[in-house]
Amino acid sequence: MKSKRAKGLGGLAVIIIIAIGLLGGTAAGYTFRKDIQKAIKGKTELEQQEEEHQQEIESVKLGHTKFELQGTTTAVDTSGSKINVKVKVPSDAIKELKELEVPITIDVNTSIKFGSETLEIAGIPINSKIHISGTISDDGLLAEKIVVQKEEDDDLVKNGNEFGVNGIVVSLASGSLEVEVTAADKGQKKNIGKTITISVSTLTNIEKDEQPIVLADIVVGDKIEISGIFKANSYTAVKIEVEDPEVEEAEDEAETTTKSNGASNAKNKDSDEEEVEDE
Repeated sequence: MKSKRAKGLGGLAVIIIIAIGLLGGTAAGYTFRKDIQKAIKGKTELEQQEEEHQQEIESVKLGHTKFELQGTTTAVDTSGSKINVKVKVPSDAIKELKELEVPITIDVNTSIKFGSETLEIAGIPINSKIHISGTISDDGLLAEKIVVQKEEDDDLVKNGNEFGVNGIVVSLASGSLEVEVTAADKGQKKNIGKTITISVSTLTNIEKDEQPIVLADIVVGDKIEISGIFKANSYTAVKIEVEDPEVEEAEDEAETTTKSNGASNAKNKDSDEEEVEDE
């Protein structure tokens, strides 16, 4: 009797040992497979997912590093190199800051303009209307360019009408440029093919490749897009975007390729339809 019980217990022990061995082998096998996967791919699946997620975050950050805003100064801190601004018109990257009072950092590279005059941070008046362009960092908003608005510009914005045109620069002068209009919004279509003079003021923000530039950087023959204010037969630019010839050429090539592929596909389709009809 005892012998049979001992044999039964012995068999159970063998089963338990085998089960533990299988479990251990499975875990070891899983770990082994992870090590093999890492050796082959360089990273485990989880590590790869984490890296892709981080890349997405960085991509979003890179897409929102630039900002623009119009607002009113509420405080100037010369020792801390900051100004506080109540945001009235923010760009999409900071649209959540509309109507909020935010600090803007100013460094040695920040350009501060009042008309043709260059200001220091201490020269920025409280309650002045300003236009700021700059970059977004982990520390907040850093100004690259600040334009303090003059009273006459403020009156222009309140009482003028908005306009938008595309064109080619014909000539440049101090504070203005002549443009041959190639495209225009509904209110300015009458000017297509004509040359108009556009003033550049403290309101004007000029960019090329999303980087701020000055009027002197524009040359005759440049293709530009202008939005601004029209009042009493006078045009004043609020924003000028200078097209990059290389980017435009690449876009034209892409458009040509797309049209060519479309024509080829249409031709192949017609050919296939003719074959079906012949059958």
